[in-house]
Amino acid sequence: MKDRVKVILLGEKVKHDIVDAVIEGPNTDLLDDFVVAKVLTDHEQDDDFKPTIEALNRVLRLAQKADPDQVSDVDPSLFNNDSEPKLYAAVNQVASEAAGLDMPSYYTALADLKPVINDYFEATMVMDKDDAIKNNRLSQLTQLANLILRLGDLNQLIVK
Repeated sequence: MKDRVKVILLGEKVKHDIVDAVIEGPNTDLLDDFVVAKVLTDHEQDDDFKPTIEALNRVLRLAQKADPDQVSDVDPSLFNNDSEPKLYAAVNQVASEAAGLDMPSYYTALADLKPVINDYFEATMVMDKDDAIKNNRLSQLTQLANLILRLGDLNQLIVK
């Protein structure tokens, strides 16, 4: 079925990298695939599209390093800097609103996290020597990555 979606999207002149991002994502709702492709296409010329996708992809790449057996609920008592609780609060806000957002609003909510994500990475060494801190940070990024993946595998996007 995903192959049919790909053919249709390419026939609609959606850029191949956007099609790949949508098709390679874990989304199982085919209608959402079309909506996400439109949202990404509508935003790809935005001035902040490239830095937004780069920030979201950084989260996705680091979250892949998490050991699934070690991913758990985020423990705020393990936070060591001001950026960690800010990201935690922002992610929880998006997560709590996600079900009620249409896809354009959902993209905007994730895009609005860009400065919080960038601040987090400026202040935080995710792969800390202390395993409890490292696993907590990876759990936090995994929580955000799961939200991002609703848009697809954004690592497939070619941003210049």
